[in-house]
Amino acid sequence: MFKALHDEFGWFIWGLVGLAFIWFFTGGAERQIAHDGVFLKPPAPLNSGQAYGNAYAGSDGNGKTKLDLPEAPTIFLKGTTSTIEGFFAPAKNSEKVEISSILAKKLSFDGLAGVRNSDPGEEYIRIIANEYAKGSVSLASTTLRGTATKADTPLPKAVEFLTLGVTALKTPVSLTPNARAIVTSGRSPVGTSFRVNMCTGYLGQFQTYTPALRKECPSPSEEIANTTLAGESACVAFVQTLPRCRIYQGKFPSDISSACKVFVSEKLNYNTCAIAHKTDADFYKDEWRLFLDQSTGIWKNSAEIIRLLDNKGNTIDALSY
Repeated sequence: MFKALHDEFGWFIWGLVGLAFIWFFTGGAERQIAHDGVFLKPPAPLNSGQAYGNAYAGSDGNGKTKLDLPEAPTIFLKGTTSTIEGFFAPAKNSEKVEISSILAKKLSFDGLAGVRNSDPGEEYIRIIANEYAKGSVSLASTTLRGTATKADTPLPKAVEFLTLGVTALKTPVSLTPNARAIVTSGRSPVGTSFRVNMCTGYLGQFQTYTPALRKECPSPSEEIANTTLAGESACVAFVQTLPRCRIYQGKFPSDISSACKVFVSEKLNYNTCAIAHKTDADFYKDEWRLFLDQSTGIWKNSAEIIRLLDNKGNTIDALSY
């Protein structure tokens, strides 16, 4: 049987034996190259046929073969990541600086507005609160300074809820984020600085404001809808023809009731509107009208630098033209 096996596979067996002798006499396992690559031991019956070498494969200490990937790809990826991060770092840093600069300036001038108008009632400047500000920004102790003014001009206190004919308490103004203050050099038509609300459009009927007050009053039709007069068709039809934010001064139609005339004459005005709607969620607007009470214009028409200063005299913002 052995002879038959030898006759059939003898050439293969002797070939393996020859390779084993060549491997042994050229250094075997002690040869340096054997430590730098992955090799297979001769198969049975000469050896186990397992892989050996430490370039890519090895033992985990428990008799199991493991694959040790080269470090080059890892080093390459780390280097690439660092390069990418380094490329985008300047942009990220610039963005942080820009955001920090924007956030640092809580108040700023909003354009040239009416600073070049010599009439004090029409000369004005806008100040706006940063939309990114956290909470309200106080104007207390804030002043304005121009090249022609001999002293700093403080921003005035104002009445938040304005009622005509009533002396109300003035308090320092605070602007909510993105709110603005329109600072007019002249005197207030109503005798005080105030916060704009949904009814202040009535104030512009007989007095001039620059810029003009927005007509945001509830319409006469909306006002009459909440009264008993809503059932009087002639009264409702007449009221629907009336513009908002206007006191009616014309003649009344002959077909409306006395109650309708009283409603139009006494209810469609600023005070009644303000008292009726002061608790509405959208009653107050993000705008204040501040008046410096000057008899002449205070800003130069050209070659002017206007500064907004804090309570320590530091420049918050500046406007030049």
